Amino acid sequence: MAVLLKICLAAALLLTLPAHAMGGRGSGGEPLRLSFGSYASTPVVITHFGLETPASEMPSYMTASGMSDREWPRTHSANLISTPPDAGRDGLWRLEMQWVELPTDRAWRASIEIPYEKLRQPDTYQLQVITGPNGLLLIGSDHSAPDRSGLRDIVRTCGERVPSADHAWRNDPGYFPELPYIMKDLPPVRDPECHAPD
Repeated sequence: MAVLLKICLAAALLLTLPAHAMGGRGSGGEPLRLSFGSYASTPVVITHFGLETPASEMPSYMTASGMSDREWPRTHSANLISTPPDAGRDGLWRLEMQWVELPTDRAWRASIEIPYEKLRQPDTYQLQVITGPNGLLLIGSDHSAPDRSGLRDIVRTCGERVPSADHAWRNDPGYFPELPYIMKDLPPVRDPECHAPD
């Protein structure tokens, strides 16, 4: 599962991120470890992504799952890319993303501004993108540690509903062969940070 997710992420991100985010001309050029995860109750399909560029549809959608609210480490299978330049010269990277929560079929979209110096680690920047129930988007940059003492939440937001993009991916396991495994024995949502839509 982790290997499959890593392959999907690498292929999708290399085709989606702009040239400057992959070490092209004018890039920041420093190492950036990018990983994705989700709360145990809410695996997702990510359809659009952008970092310091408007979110665009990914050539290959990808699943993000895990137990970021329960297990340590919170994310796995990081991809190494290059840091994008600070487009606004304001110390912030703007991340935009759209995704579908697999248990509810609901689509969400969010943008979030990340003070990227808070992502800096000794040898790289670490950007962990974590989704949760009802459109939660959480950015972390955990330190390497044997337990949750290394946990570092940087910024979070609640996304907006995109009903026109709702999709029942769970009823189409042929598109993502890993869906039966991902959807097995999901725990209920408890005490969500973001309110359920009306």
